[in-house]
Amino acid sequence: MRFSEALDADLVLAGLVAASRKELLHAMVEAAVKKYPALDLNRTLQLVTERELMGATAVGNGVAIPHAKLEECQKSIMVVASTRNIISFASEGRMPCRLFFLLLSPTQGRLQHLALMGEIAELFKDRKLRDRCLRAATNEDLWAMLSVV
Repeated sequence: MRFSEALDADLVLAGLVAASRKELLHAMVEAAVKKYPALDLNRTLQLVTERELMGATAVGNGVAIPHAKLEECQKSIMVVASTRNIISFASEGRMPCRLFFLLLSPTQGRLQHLALMGEIAELFKDRKLRDRCLRAATNEDLWAMLSVV
């Protein structure tokens, strides 16, 4: 699955305000669960949090890709969020992030999961693209920016 295929207008959150990584992850998982009720909020949040504790998912340039694999997923689900404030996605605050791509993937889709993560990391090395995304004032603006990538 490509970035453009995983992108869903209902799962784009621009200018999110979150006080912490935990609060941000909760908001993103909550958006996924609202769209896909087969997902359990607490279980999904637990898996994403456990994965984050194994190693921070910041990929540099202010971008993080928190992720988890779930049996309940029939396909990869991506929630995109930009934040107004910087949120640390690494120990000791060394990886400040403002663009987040939560990936929830089927347990069997390892290669697809890794390919999508790689595509996100590569796309968002582009500073102009990151800056445009961070300037998006509404979910619709951010969606419009991402849908032409």
